[in-house]
Amino acid sequence: LRTRYLLGRIAEREKLDVSDDELFQHIVMAAQRAGKPPKKYARELGDGPGIEAVRNDLRISKTIAFLRENATITETAESDEDGDSSS
Repeated sequence: LRTRYLLGRIAEREKLDVSDDELFQHIVMAAQRAGKPPKKYARELGDGPGIEAVRNDLRISKTIAFLRENATITETAESDEDGDSSS
């Protein structure tokens, strides 16, 4: 829950959002995997908070992709068993 909150805040700050077209494309692909017509699949999702949950999941995925693309990896010295990083 905490991770989703942080990823949501990052998405807000970086203005990462899921367009209706991206959502539609995802629903079409998911419907194909499920062997259902897209309209029926979307209607089933729409019976509850499903469509917005899918949109939120896509937003989280976009945020993770954003973080991976923009991450800077810094190597640090490994410490020995006593916790001392000097040799």
